[in-house]
Amino acid sequence: DCDFSVTSSEKHSVSISFSEKIDLDGMEYTYTNTETNQVYSFKTSEKIELTEGNYIFSFGGEADRLAYEISDGESITIKDKDITQRVDLKPVTDWSFYADGSNDYYQKAIQNETGYFKGAIIDATSGKVMPNGDVKSANSSQFVTGAVIRIPVTGDCTMSVEAYGSQYALYSVKGVSARDQSPFVYKYEGEKGYIDITSDGTAYIKSVTLVYPPKEVQYKEQPVMPAVADFGMGDNLTVAPKGQRLVLTQV
Repeated sequence: DCDFSVTSSEKHSVSISFSEKIDLDGMEYTYTNTETNQVYSFKTSEKIELTEGNYIFSFGGEADRLAYEISDGESITIKDKDITQRVDLKPVTDWSFYADGSNDYYQKAIQNETGYFKGAIIDATSGKVMPNGDVKSANSSQFVTGAVIRIPVTGDCTMSVEAYGSQYALYSVKGVSARDQSPFVYKYEGEKGYIDITSDGTAYIKSVTLVYPPKEVQYKEQPVMPAVADFGMGDNLTVAPKGQRLVLTQV
């Protein structure tokens, strides 16, 4: 005896809807079949067609240009019909320039040219930005005079820049010297754009992080107040915050 299943070879189209308006120049869409591990890549201008199955979506091509990361919607299941995939994105808020054990720390050597890292522009037409020692165990990245790391921001935020040690914080943040300060904290107030970190010497940079203020939530007045039980006592009413809601419990 044996069990087998038949998977349709018919292809179905996939339309993608992103939560943010993004520049797709140089990028590709990649779908990995979770059952076969086969990878399918499409140019952003191409029609996406896939057979039935479960897939994981990711960005390919020059994905390091993108200053956003996927927060939800990367998994899809295709069966019987065409689908529209909703992909939620959130701004990148951390850049690691040392071997932190993850798969997305800085591993490039950029010198005499401009490159990208998680949406940050690495302008090393003068100077250089490269891992300090073996890329697999680098404790920081060399950040040499003249090089500029341009960090993308979406608005008001607090930036923290960490060096390998305060003595290696030889750079300025948007024209403000961070010398001998690690971490160096800079509060930005402004529109969407970039915050420039410029090397003033042989610096060793370790990480950059951003913290955005919480988004304001629009509250809608409840048309009908919740019913109050005709038993129990007010002294037994407890109010507890849960996220941005209040939970009332009467016992």
